[in-house]
Amino acid sequence: MKLRLLLLVTFTSLTLQAQSEWTVGAIFRPDVGNRHLVLKNESGTVPNIIGMRNDNETSRLCYTAGIGTRYDLSKNLFLESGIYISDKGYQTIAIPVVTLTNPDPAINSSTMQFVYHHYYIDIPITAHYQFQLNDKNHLQIGAGICNSLKTDVYQTSYFTDAFGVTTRKKSTDKDRYNYQTYLLSSVFSARIERHITEQLSVSLDLRGQYANSTTVKSNNIGEHRWTAGLGIGTWWKL
Repeated sequence: MKLRLLLLVTFTSLTLQAQSEWTVGAIFRPDVGNRHLVLKNESGTVPNIIGMRNDNETSRLCYTAGIGTRYDLSKNLFLESGIYISDKGYQTIAIPVVTLTNPDPAINSSTMQFVYHHYYIDIPITAHYQFQLNDKNHLQIGAGICNSLKTDVYQTSYFTDAFGVTTRKKSTDKDRYNYQTYLLSSVFSARIERHITEQLSVSLDLRGQYANSTTVKSNNIGEHRWTAGLGIGTWWKL
């Protein structure tokens, strides 16, 4: 009886020590966003269209913000998820406006610029391995996937005339293309986390995300969103 009681107490103690712990956090990350165009059909003018768009398009400042949660599997390994609002997109350079009266873009001072916003709800699932640098600081390397659900799509047009006056116009972009509702992306991150107390910590997170699935349903061009940014987070161990 005493042996059974001793085994039960030992097993219970080991089980409690091995129990995983939950951590919750708030994250904000400025991102640089753009898209990667992939050729699906080499016929016709498709290659020329991709070349023209690559010449006129550039990255823009985006953001991701939300709440995260972590589940410790061991001292050095944990799983992380959460729910985030993400603004992904890209923009064009200032494109000269060509008219019949002034067909040479080199001498035309009127320009148009387009900024594209694609809003998603992001639900990432990532695994992280943690290295202890010292008593307070840890390095965490992570990888996984992100599930993105489209909520809104629009573009903002900026027209600057020859006198330098800029006119801004916002319009929906949903009706122009058949956008996919769901995107699956690959995620990679490297994070430095500093423990302020036993429960409270802050983090600096370098994170990249690339959409494996295409944004637009098309037989000619594949459009893959990507973002990369440096975020800050506050974490609380429950």
